[in-house]
Amino acid sequence: MYSLFRDARTASSRQKKTRRGSGLRSLAAALVLAAAAAVALAWPGSAASAALPADARTSWARSAIADLLTDGIMAGYPDGTFQPQRAVTRAEFAKILAAGMGLKPLQQQLPFKDVLARSWASGWIAALVKDKVLTGYPDQTFRPGAVVTRAEAITMLVRALHLDVTQAVVTAGYSSWGASFSDLPSAHWAYVPAEIAQQLKLLPDFFAGNLRPGAAATRADAAYMVDRARQLDLTRGSLVSVNADLNTLTVQPATGVSHFLSLAPGTLIVRNDRVVGAGDLRVGDAVLVASTPDGTPAVIRAYGLVTQADLATKASQLTHGLLTPEEVSQAMQGDWSQVRASLGDTLQIRLLQAGATPDEASAILNGDWTALQGLARQRLGQALSTTLRVPTDLVDALLSRDWKALETLAQMELTTRLLGQILNQQS
Repeated sequence: MYSLFRDARTASSRQKKTRRGSGLRSLAAALVLAAAAAVALAWPGSAASAALPADARTSWARSAIADLLTDGIMAGYPDGTFQPQRAVTRAEFAKILAAGMGLKPLQQQLPFKDVLARSWASGWIAALVKDKVLTGYPDQTFRPGAVVTRAEAITMLVRALHLDVTQAVVTAGYSSWGASFSDLPSAHWAYVPAEIAQQLKLLPDFFAGNLRPGAAATRADAAYMVDRARQLDLTRGSLVSVNADLNTLTVQPATGVSHFLSLAPGTLIVRNDRVVGAGDLRVGDAVLVASTPDGTPAVIRAYGLVTQADLATKASQLTHGLLTPEEVSQAMQGDWSQVRASLGDTLQIRLLQAGATPDEASAILNGDWTALQGLARQRLGQALSTTLRVPTDLVDALLSRDWKALETLAQMELTTRLLGQILNQQS
């Protein structure tokens, strides 16, 4: 009995030692793995970066490249390289951008005659066309094999975020931004997208000051900009409150809790394609707020009830800045004095170019409709005289309904023509 008890106790002791030893080994293994993981995260050439091609591990954009490779948005080459400094074609950037924005390739007819349906990039290009990101060139080409420039890539990126604003909108009402790039004047077609991208901190630091808009965008550039765009905080919803004094607003998304936002002094707010201040926003407006990765709102797009100010601004844009929104508002209220004062000479030239006589142009600009009516009748008389081959006095009498003068002039015209025929026959 003792022997049996001793054997049982010994066996139990061995099991405990075995379990204790196993536990110690498991703990040791876990510590080793944790240490290895810590080293891997800290050492760029370790297991954490093993998936990165060797030439990407030393790239300034290696973190962005790793993100896009992991998510299948970009890929390396068969030879095991990534070639971060290689220029990106327009087709390649279309694929990177569309995939980065979560779009799916589409099978649909494209408006570009140089993109075949069987092309590897056609589906991605179609997705961006549908999303109104791509418009192509005036000759109906997309030029998929051409290198995408920095200006083109930035413009496409801002459009993909639905934050593009026309040049006229910003020129008409926004002056808080200084020129961020010495080689990109405000008249450049990519000025506004580049400034928006800069405010959103989407661009590499070395772009600052000198963008070189015509330079080719590299694979590293593309990876960095698209990855940064994916990190933006985009808030879509309805405006439920706005405090213009404190420069704050509250947005209610379709689902979830409301977002309280404090605006920065340089936040660009565009409502109904008009640059406005926070006080011009209205409760109920549909809004899209784009905040930088640190949470600072940089651009707000809002749409809501159209106001007279919206219409005046739109009309001003249609005149390409010849008329200010204030002058258009005055004209809409029937006061044309400011318009005439601002555009007298310009309108006079335009009217003359359109075929008006100097007297007609003057009557139009001065609002002298009585004089204009007389001038119009005079012009009509000249046209009828030329067409009917009769004296202008005869046509004037007809238009004036001066029947007595018309009878006399008609007799004179008839006599003149008969005498002419007699003289021609005698000769």
